[in-house]
Amino acid sequence: MALDWTAELARTGLTAAAALLASFLGAKWAESRKLQARFEKLDKIREEMREVTRVQEEIKRQLQGGEWNRQTLWKQRLDSYTQLLRVSTDYLDRCYAVRSSLRSAAPSQSDLRASGDELHRLRAETFKALTVVEIFCDGDVLTTLRGFFESTREPVDDKKGGSISVASISREIDALRELQVSFVAAARGQLKGSIDS
Repeated sequence: MALDWTAELARTGLTAAAALLASFLGAKWAESRKLQARFEKLDKIREEMREVTRVQEEIKRQLQGGEWNRQTLWKQRLDSYTQLLRVSTDYLDRCYAVRSSLRSAAPSQSDLRASGDELHRLRAETFKALTVVEIFCDGDVLTTLRGFFESTREPVDDKKGGSISVASISREIDALRELQVSFVAAARGQLKGSIDS
């Protein structure tokens, strides 16, 4: 019986050790499965985050690109409008000076030729600036520009056959003043509208 008890104790001890080992290994296995499942979830979450980040970056790029384009267009528009006002003001100032000179005394032919050349240069610069503005303007500004172009196409009715006279210079002054007043109002509306939108 002693042997039976010893063998029974040995078997019980082995069974208990095997159960303990199985329980330990089972717990370890279950824990490793939980960790593996967590890692799989984390991998899935990381992948989703990468996709969300990629989409956000794409949207951000599109928005920034659109905003950059809008700002660039606004700046180019402002620069062209400023250039037109600068050149047309120089042209207007020169017209006033020539008209004043014509009214005060009889200028020499060389003075008339020099004034005519200067007016021609300033007129050409103004028309060049007007052409650039046409690229960027809206309908109201374009209507203003067309009105100016039409007023400059009026036939010259000077007695001197198209040479510089007080009447022709006065017509140019009136056309330029109207251009500037109308242009500033129309351009202000367009530039303000592009900022607000």
